[in-house]
Amino acid sequence: MTSAELFEIVKPNVNGVTPSSNFYDSKIKFLINEVLGYLESAGVPESALTEKTAGIVTVGVNDLFDLPSGTIKFSPYFYQRVTQLEAKATREKREAAGNV
Repeated sequence: MTSAELFEIVKPNVNGVTPSSNFYDSKIKFLINEVLGYLESAGVPESALTEKTAGIVTVGVNDLFDLPSGTIKFSPYFYQRVTQLEAKATREKREAAGNV
């Protein structure tokens, strides 16, 4: 999934943002990249990010969108989904290698 495709899914689902306005576009794009970086560091492969899992990026962006500097934190749901996606990726990697 490209960044542009992900942006088109995330933007209309950011709380308090009018989809037709471009006022927050750069902030949303920045936060998408932050969330993607977190997912990558957590072990979620880029290949796991599909339209089906784009919701976790939306949740992460919403978690960060309105928080002032110094109070940044993700929701418990975000952490749970990241753990699930990482576990699924690990399981699929083992299965592909024949190590079930």
